Amino acid sequence: MVSDSGNLPWVEKYRPSSLSDLVSQEEIVNSISKMIAEDRLPHLLFYGPPGTGKTTTILAAARKMFPLKGMKSRLLELNASDERGIDVVRNKIVSFASSQGLQDVFSSTNTTSAKRPIKLVILDEADAMTKDAQNALRRIIEKYTDSTRFCIICNYLSKIIPALQSRCTRFRFAPLKQEQVMPRIDYIIKKEELNVTDDGKDALFKLSKGDMRRIINVLQSTALATDVINEKGVYSCVGYPRPNVVEKILRILLDSTIEVANQKLSEMRLRHSVALMDILDELTDKISKMDGTPKLLQILYDGLSAIEQRLSAGCSERIQSLALISMQDFENRFNEIITNISKLVKQWKSLNDDGYKLFKLLINIRLQMKKLKEMEDDNNLNEELIENELLIKSEEILRKSEDISIIIFKSKNIFENIRQNQNKLLALQKLSEESSSIQQSSTFLQFISQTIEELSQLIFMLEKEYLFHSSALWDFAINDNNNLNKFLSIAWENQIYKVSENEDNDEKQINTLNLLLSNEPINGPNSAFFEEVRLVANQQLQHALADVSKNNTEGWELFVEDGNLKMYKLENEIDGIVIDPLKALHCIDGVTAREFIDIFFDPFIKQEWDDTIQSCVIIEQLSPDSVFLHQVHRRIWPTATRESLFWSQRLNVSSKKSSDAFDAWMVCNKSTNRKDVELSSSSAVRVKFTIAMLCQTILKTNKPIEELTRDDIQCKIVYVAEVHPGGWVPKIGVRQVYKKEYPKFLRTFSKYVYDKVKMFISSKLFQVTNQFSSNIGNSSDRRQIEILEKQINELKNRLEGMERIIARKGVDKIEKFIPKNYPKVKFRNEMNRKRILITGGAGFVGSHLVDRLMLDGHEVIALDNFFTGRRRNIERWIGHPNFELVHHDVVNAFYSEVDQIYHLASPASPPHYMYNPVKTLKTNILGTLNMLGMARRVKARILFASSSEIYGDPKVSPQSELYFGYVNTIGPRSCYDEGKRVGESLLMAFYKHENVDIRIARIFNTFGPRMHINDGRVVSNFITQSLQGMPITVYGNGNQTRSFQYISDLITGLISLMESNTTLPVNIGNPEEYSILEFAKIVKNLIGGNSKIIHTEKMTDDPQKRRPDITRAKEFLGWEPKVQMIEGLHKTIEYFKGELEQEKLLNN
Repeated sequence: MVSDSGNLPWVEKYRPSSLSDLVSQEEIVNSISKMIAEDRLPHLLFYGPPGTGKTTTILAAARKMFPLKGMKSRLLELNASDERGIDVVRNKIVSFASSQGLQDVFSSTNTTSAKRPIKLVILDEADAMTKDAQNALRRIIEKYTDSTRFCIICNYLSKIIPALQSRCTRFRFAPLKQEQVMPRIDYIIKKEELNVTDDGKDALFKLSKGDMRRIINVLQSTALATDVINEKGVYSCVGYPRPNVVEKILRILLDSTIEVANQKLSEMRLRHSVALMDILDELTDKISKMDGTPKLLQILYDGLSAIEQRLSAGCSERIQSLALISMQDFENRFNEIITNISKLVKQWKSLNDDGYKLFKLLINIRLQMKKLKEMEDDNNLNEELIENELLIKSEEILRKSEDISIIIFKSKNIFENIRQNQNKLLALQKLSEESSSIQQSSTFLQFISQTIEELSQLIFMLEKEYLFHSSALWDFAINDNNNLNKFLSIAWENQIYKVSENEDNDEKQINTLNLLLSNEPINGPNSAFFEEVRLVANQQLQHALADVSKNNTEGWELFVEDGNLKMYKLENEIDGIVIDPLKALHCIDGVTAREFIDIFFDPFIKQEWDDTIQSCVIIEQLSPDSVFLHQVHRRIWPTATRESLFWSQRLNVSSKKSSDAFDAWMVCNKSTNRKDVELSSSSAVRVKFTIAMLCQTILKTNKPIEELTRDDIQCKIVYVAEVHPGGWVPKIGVRQVYKKEYPKFLRTFSKYVYDKVKMFISSKLFQVTNQFSSNIGNSSDRRQIEILEKQINELKNRLEGMERIIARKGVDKIEKFIPKNYPKVKFRNEMNRKRILITGGAGFVGSHLVDRLMLDGHEVIALDNFFTGRRRNIERWIGHPNFELVHHDVVNAFYSEVDQIYHLASPASPPHYMYNPVKTLKTNILGTLNMLGMARRVKARILFASSSEIYGDPKVSPQSELYFGYVNTIGPRSCYDEGKRVGESLLMAFYKHENVDIRIARIFNTFGPRMHINDGRVVSNFITQSLQGMPITVYGNGNQTRSFQYISDLITGLISLMESNTTLPVNIGNPEEYSILEFAKIVKNLIGGNSKIIHTEKMTDDPQKRRPDITRAKEFLGWEPKVQMIEGLHKTIEYFKGELEQEKLLNN
């Protein structure tokens, strides 16, 4: 043997030094060579199994790119398994990429180096890097692309973040084949003068599994241990079980008892010095070549994989050896399966008993119906009475049929579960027959066969019963005069009943019902409350049914009348506390009373439709229809947090008259006290109230029931409330709640119920359509296919009926299941596409900025807590691969890797920021601190949306950025003014002391589409009032001035500022100045109509002058507004018309 003079490991000694020396990956090598020759080398990502030539290839490429003398200054090689953190990326890589050596300055022209002074960073084992480090590396790659190329090497591509993958050209290195490996091995054998047998070479390749590095290391190790390298020597050197040893182990496992197998396996592992993990590896190969059923192989593979997982986690080899041996303990496994089957059969029998009871009841009802029909034919009874009785019986049949369908569904699951256990037993039987140790126990084998036969008979019986149940359900559904429509109406949509033929009765029904509450007892620890609630509910019914429009002597006042919505109040005081009993009448088409009342009662979805509730907790569930709840509400008044503790009861209200609406339901909420529930805080007060919601399904047509659709039904709602706020509240606060919050609540909740019901029908249509698709190929049951076709058509008609009820604008919730057609965006490659965060991204300004940046081809993250932002503002982008919407409050920290941050989050209109001043200050101070911390961490540029409000009530006009302002620090607007001033101070501090790249925009009055129609700002107020024919309200004499810019000009200014080089504050606004009175006249003339301009009391701290000096914007940004105010107002007015029309349609 020739000695190794350099004492190098053979892996390094025989590593190819040039691309031409590589023995594999020919296509990759050719591609890299061409890229280097044409000076077009991109960033590279090499991935694949170990030992396939990834590192060797890039090192050979580096030798081709750089001369040997200058390679050290041009090449940085790192191994991420040692240096995996973000500091390595920011320190070592940045330092290397940003430095410029003499070789770069005086690049020699007579070398084979690259034509330009480019550097190469090799990052091996990159899949060991943390995600933060990878995100940081992505930014470094972008920043230093002009001077540096990166080659990322990993074994597992899935551990590299997508953003990093997308910036590299990927090459997969496949395991090496024997014909590729052996010539190189023969070369090494010849150079080292080794004696290697043919079986030794085969063993070397088998153990390497395509890994060149491993085969060379094994060859060197074996050469040091023995003069002749054969199969035995190779396996002994590596400590890997030889094939004949694995064969013996397999036979031991299959043919020995547990005690004998444990003893023999321990002896063999000790004698041959093999690891259990290696035994598992070889056993898997052996088992894969065995003859057996797929189920048998699955059982064995499951067992082996579980043991391997436990070994990888560090479990004891001794214990896992026993687990391997116990895989052949068939008797215990068989008993376990039999136990499972016994449990399933018991469940089946229980369900079966319930099913037969229901069938027996249905048969009795059928017999009663038959007698009733005979009596009707004989004219022995009143026809109307018989007709109503028949209808009730039919509906009872259908409800019971629905119960049966639930039983069938459950029993089908049990049936399938039993089938799976039968398959396991069959596989177990096959495995036991192959085991000689089990074959000795003929009694056990006989027991298995007998059990499997009995199980087959049981499954046959269950299948027969299952088919009987299914066919019986369909018989009940279609054979009763083929009344499929009625079956669907009741089984899926919660009852539609017949009412009086009198057309005039529809409008009077609410006032003429003679109702009784159900006397069904409530079982629960606090059932004593039931009588109190019943009494209150009866009082509320009388209150609800009283016709307040004809009872003005009690002082009821109609204060809202908008289409179907009418609201009455009776203002009074108790002990100086304002209490306004209220009554509201409302209607919603296409929804039944049961659906409406169930959603109102459900505690789990209250926060979905009532945004005033901060939390809703069930204190005690007394029955399905009775519950104690504790709610904490958002602060509506500044004096204290309001909360409520109340009993909620759902009541079925039945009618004594056949002419009345049959489907009538009620929820009564009555506040109460419980010693075990304390106030949520020392500043909280408890609201006391009695509330009732009464709903009735009304038919708007006299069609036969089988022809009804949702177009023909209406839910009439009576809502009554008497609320004691629990403490002093200003009268204006109570009146605002009654005039704004209650109407808003009824409209919002009705819309919520409508959407919920529509989604329910759509999901049913989806389910039935899928069932139809799966059964269409089964020609043996044409009747069921026809039924499914009818169901699909019926549901489609109902869905279309729902569509016709409300002519909605915008995107309906159902469309989220339909693929979107997104606006066409500009293409940007990874080099010039930015990742941009926008806080307040769903708001008025933020959503327009999202549109502009998305259309420009960037990746956008929109962050919003939806206090004033609206999802529909950015609905068009949801689902787009470049867009991400995150529900988050900037007061809490947020982590992401971004290039730019537009910090817009903050309420901006006076009613919004004065609603919760502390929250406004937190958003502008803590939120800004969080965003600055992120910008510092990821080296991102941040733009802060400040405001002209920082100038307060200015004494100079126009206001330049050098004017310090005249601000009342304790006035009602101060929370916003001071929040923005602190925000600017924070930005300048981070710029001067933390080197954060900042931009500050002082935004003046802006208007345009997507403004809230009721946000309280002058533009929205004047347009809304004028469009509705209401007086246009001007605060004070109207001589105060404002300047108005259109939203598109503002967005252009913000982007221009972000891309500029200035860190000074910049005014962005329109220098054209109008008085408020003059602006009101302009709006009135543009819209027309009969609105009058009226003057009210001047607002506190209302600035008298507001006009920007935009000299700095022109000089540094090249920006000035382009859209004339009149042009912008036309667009805004059209938007407001659509919003008001939509609101009107939804409320009706």
